[in-house]
Amino acid sequence: MNQPTRILIVDDDPQVRAFLKKRLEMNSFECDLSENGAEGLEKIKQTDYDLVLTDIKMPVMDGFEMITQMRKNNNDLPVVIILSAYTELNQLRKAIQQGAHDYLTKPFNLHEMDITVQRALERNRLIRENISYKRRLEEKVEQQTIALWNQLQELENTHKHLLDSYESTIVALCAALEARDRSTEHHVRRVEHHVQKMAEHLGLDEEKIRVIRWGAILHDIGKIGISDNILLKPGPLDATEWEIMKTHPVIGYEMIKNVVFLKSVLPIVLHHHERYDGSGYPAGLKAESIPLEARIFSLADAYDAMTSERPYGKVFNKESALEEIKRCSSTHFDPKIADIFIKIMQEE
Repeated sequence: MNQPTRILIVDDDPQVRAFLKKRLEMNSFECDLSENGAEGLEKIKQTDYDLVLTDIKMPVMDGFEMITQMRKNNNDLPVVIILSAYTELNQLRKAIQQGAHDYLTKPFNLHEMDITVQRALERNRLIRENISYKRRLEEKVEQQTIALWNQLQELENTHKHLLDSYESTIVALCAALEARDRSTEHHVRRVEHHVQKMAEHLGLDEEKIRVIRWGAILHDIGKIGISDNILLKPGPLDATEWEIMKTHPVIGYEMIKNVVFLKSVLPIVLHHHERYDGSGYPAGLKAESIPLEARIFSLADAYDAMTSERPYGKVFNKESALEEIKRCSSTHFDPKIADIFIKIMQEE
């Protein structure tokens, strides 16, 4: 059901108020009356008017001040028509600058009054439609934003579950190697800890850190393809056995190269035995042609190998191991990353 059109008439002359009320009610408009701007302003605060007809010169509060107070919050409603005499054209101009829509001159021309009121009410309708449209648009944007946020939350949860699943798969692959060679069990976790510390110190993002962690877990996965008599031999390997052992990075690479979520760890698996001076294997890469992840990992791997019990070779204490890394800086290891690793280990 349509709401009736409500009009407020503000004028200190009771005869003008009565005349306008009678004329407007003939067109089925509902009219309220006020004798000054202050009283009119209070009614505007309490009632949703479609149109305000106001005189300019009034006691207590004039029409200018009332319009100013109405428009303080950039409110375009209700539409205002000024009532004024012909001699007040400058004041009419000022009122329109302050936000009035139109004016009617006294004495009133009834035909002109009807046209002006209808024109103002049409403007009011357009303003209300525009406000309603903006409100609906804002509500729709808010609803879509909430829906999008919920979708993002679902995607984040799915992504987290997927990463957890990937990590479980990686750990399971590592467990297959550990089942054959128990010496690697704690080695993997220690190296994982060291590479994460270095990656964080270098300011790498979360994705890069995850890649390096996963690479640390899987770096020796290719040893699954090395026979037990070589992999578990208690003494040093001979030349032939050593050449076979050196194939484990390529074996590991071939094992996981077609696993989509493991493609990012391939540089570590394949190149973790490269040396900064180019004397490593399997590709003999040199300096910064060695992937950053592999350069970081090789330091942590070498440090843990030196400081852990192994079937052969002496065990270094922490200080001796760091001295050895420093000595091999620029030959085995990237000197910049070696300095960072030594600093981290000294502070830890």
